[in-house]
Amino acid sequence: MRTGLAAPARQVFANLGRALAAAGAGPGHVAKITIYVAGHRHECLPAIDAARAGLFADHKPAVTVMGLRRWPGPST
Repeated sequence: MRTGLAAPARQVFANLGRALAAAGAGPGHVAKITIYVAGHRHECLPAIDAARAGLFADHKPAVTVMGLRRWPGPST
């Protein structure tokens, strides 16, 4: 597992949970999520999956994980 990925992944899903609650929704209302990971490697998946399970528990929306070599910068 990539060092340091678990905490940011948990934070992302915690933020998503708060955004859903603010909209009057919950994890069960989510049908699909797309996750973009800069510098993605196969070893990233367990940390992402653990963080996802922390929010969604037994609910399993469709998930797409998109690996990027690097995060694109602003266009010039």
